[in-house]
Formats: sequence, structure tokens, C-alpha cells
Amino acid sequence: MNRILLVDDEPAWLEQLKRALPGCDVDAARTYEEAEELLGKNEAYDVAVVDLNLIDGGDELGGKLLTLLRKSYPLTRRIALSGTPPGSVWTKVFNLYAVDELLLKNSMTLQEFRQAVETALQRRLTGGQAG
Repeated sequence: MNRILLVDDEPAWLEQLKRALPGCDVDAARTYEEAEELLGKNEAYDVAVVDLNLIDGGDELGGKLLTLLRKSYPLTRRIALSGTPPGSVWTKVFNLYAVDELLLKNSMTLQEFRQAVETALQRRLTGGQAG
């Protein structure tokens, strides 16, 4: 069963995203610290979906978590979420965090979310490059 880590400070988003992934083993965290704790007590996740900002619109704690995942869990595929991405976010997110996808909360559908996770899972199995 595919293991997915969802990290977002908004409980309603976490619930919607969890429901969009039937058949997956999904763990959810609302803070950087909760996510770090889950990472420390579980084997590596197949995919991590991380909101870029976990406290407010500019904290970039999600980016810090994506960096941790990239360095410590290189086989875990990474997808970034953002409600209000900062300017020039695309280049920064893809180059700095090496994510497979950046999804904008206010314009993505659950179908697009599911497809992004499925694509990341496929890349994990085939060893494809992120971003």
C-alpha cells in the first residue's frame, strides 16, 4: 500500500486531501513539528504533499520540511501546495526543493490532486526525475 504524508495547517484541507486518496495509507500533520515526528517514527513515505507555509503566508516552514525530505528521504517524492505563492515561486520551488509538482489550492481540483500523487508514485517506481 502506498504511504502518503500530508502536511497542511488547515484541517479542512487535510480532510479533503485524505478523502481524495482512497486505498493509500495516509498520515497527516498540521505543523512542521508533527511532520518531523511522523518522519522520525515511520519508514520513509512514498510521497509527501506539503503546504509551503504552515503558520502564515510567509513562514516557508513547508519549504524547510521539503528541504529536510530532499536531504534525509531522497526516495520520497515531494509535491508542494500553496494558497498564495510568493512571486517567482515556480523556479524556487522546483529548483530548491526538487518537487514533482506545485499545486495551487485555490485552482486545483481533487482530480488534479489525485493525478499529481499518482504521477509522483509512478516516478518513484521508475526512478524518474522530479520537477
